[in-house]
Amino acid sequence: MADSFERRLRILEMLKRKDDGIMTIPLIIKRLLSMGFDITQNKTIERDMVYLSTMFNIACDDTTRPFQWWWEGVDSIDIPGMGKNSALTFKLAQQYLEPLLPKRSLIHLQPKFKQSKKVLAGKGKEKDRHWINKIRVVPRMLEQIPAKISTQVQDAVYEALYEEKMLQITYHSRSKDEITIRRIHPLALIYRGITTELIFCGEDSHHAQRFILNRIKKAKIQIQSVIIPDGFDLDRYIDEQLGFPGSCELIEFKAWIHESARQNVEETPLSHNQTIQEVEGGHIILTTTLRETASLTAWILGLNDRIKVLEPEELQEKIMDLIERMIENYQ
Repeated sequence: MADSFERRLRILEMLKRKDDGIMTIPLIIKRLLSMGFDITQNKTIERDMVYLSTMFNIACDDTTRPFQWWWEGVDSIDIPGMGKNSALTFKLAQQYLEPLLPKRSLIHLQPKFKQSKKVLAGKGKEKDRHWINKIRVVPRMLEQIPAKISTQVQDAVYEALYEEKMLQITYHSRSKDEITIRRIHPLALIYRGITTELIFCGEDSHHAQRFILNRIKKAKIQIQSVIIPDGFDLDRYIDEQLGFPGSCELIEFKAWIHESARQNVEETPLSHNQTIQEVEGGHIILTTTLRETASLTAWILGLNDRIKVLEPEELQEKIMDLIERMIENYQ
């Protein structure tokens, strides 16, 4: 009895929702054998699946051979059950992720969000409800509404990335105001705040590029496999390219910073090699090595009159030029 109970428990752990992958008896047996279970007959697992299907929301497609099984519906079970700390964590995750990710990306977390709400709303949970009402996730930047992404496009892109297949896409270029059809090698997907970008190579190119996902109007998976450029590294690409239109070159950055912004740069450094020198009035001189990117420029401008770039001279001139052009807009 104990063996059958544990075996059925392990089978439940294997089952996923249909779009995450179906299970078959041979596959279940293979995984159980790898866990050390002694399975001698397929009928044992077949009986387990019939039994579990009467107890839980499990679906079966018996029109194929072997039969296909998956977890049906939106509800799920948790073993062990979700406790207070887990529920609070999921509630905070919901606050943080919902403004950032397309709804399609959050579908599989909805059961957890729903369950966390139920846990926190239970009897005797007044303190938990009060606690969550005292915490908010507030974006540092002005909050914008995410662009709408076609569900068909998003599904095709995710599947192509997973299966490592080429894509044929219909893309609307805003800069040229034209629609083109292209075959591409999808390499990666990145989320930048409210913007989702697809990293790819053209059909006859080894140069990685980026497309805004919501500008892809149609996407169709191809049978050809993706060709990944030699030496492509996603983290290095992000480090070197996502700062566009900056030079992305490493620079020795030095700046005077007002004492009111001191705590910010001390508690959240720009880099691990950052040094701080206190000067008159409690102000500081910040020195570090980092890449010259648009993100750095935005950070500098965000400090307004509480910062003065000292080095490099090229960056100082760039900031001065930007400020002069901003002033011209108000004249």
